[in-house]
Amino acid sequence: MRLIRGKFEELDLSEIGPVDLCIADPPDNVGKGYDGYQDRLPRTEYRRLIREWLRRCCEITNGPVFFTFSEKWLADVEDAIREYRLRLIQRCWWFYSFGQCARSRYTPCIRPVYWLNDRRIFPERIRVPSARQVKYNDKRARAGGKMPDNLWEFSRVCGTFHEKRKWH
Repeated sequence: MRLIRGKFEELDLSEIGPVDLCIADPPDNVGKGYDGYQDRLPRTEYRRLIREWLRRCCEITNGPVFFTFSEKWLADVEDAIREYRLRLIQRCWWFYSFGQCARSRYTPCIRPVYWLNDRRIFPERIRVPSARQVKYNDKRARAGGKMPDNLWEFSRVCGTFHEKRKWH
């Protein structure tokens, strides 16, 4: 596995691709500093970039693309998927605790995770026990478990947590 750093929109795609899987989590354009990248662009420039990042992720990937972003940009991502005729496999959602505190609106605690490009995954590696197995002891439960739900619950790494890294 390789970690590619730098401004994605400026990288030569022939040096990167093709890859088998892409997991992209672009900055949210909320003014946070990320190791030399200033995350405060005019709305039109950020909108152009998030669309470009999405398109480029799908271009370099032969397999699935998992693209997560702030729900604030949901309409822009959906528009880009239609405009570029990208293959949307499924919308998943990441639910996390410790959302950034809000004073005049609900505290955000979800992020869309769009599964794009390719249906290829390995169900036998990610199956989880079903309620039918665990809670009800139902004999009709599928042996080996079920595919996970499309709502994923994982904690978010906050600024004061020791897991925080210099880059996002």
